[in-house]
Amino acid sequence: MNPATGRPEPEKLMALRKQLGKSTAQRVPREANNPWVERGPNNVGGRTRTLLFDPNDNTNRRVFSGGVSGGLWVNNDITNANSQWTRVQGVPGNLKVTSITVDPRNN
Repeated sequence: MNPATGRPEPEKLMALRKQLGKSTAQRVPREANNPWVERGPNNVGGRTRTLLFDPNDNTNRRVFSGGVSGGLWVNNDITNANSQWTRVQGVPGNLKVTSITVDPRNN
């Protein structure tokens, strides 16, 4: 999703993939010449399957994350390395989250 327009732009995906190249897919955080920085959560095992920047957050800092091993997590300030990920209350911790969608009619 483009934060400026609030809309997905799939037509730009192929250009971005080409710009990043295959070599970035093989990298991991903290590896030499890798600009990615690990943000956690560090206390939870498993794989992150999905991320969603909150479309209702004008600061573009609130991010939701879903894990294959279970749980829906939120970070209220992804730009702050000290910001903690917390589990979203009301979502079972053993629920496998593999995608997140937003109803565009729900403001």
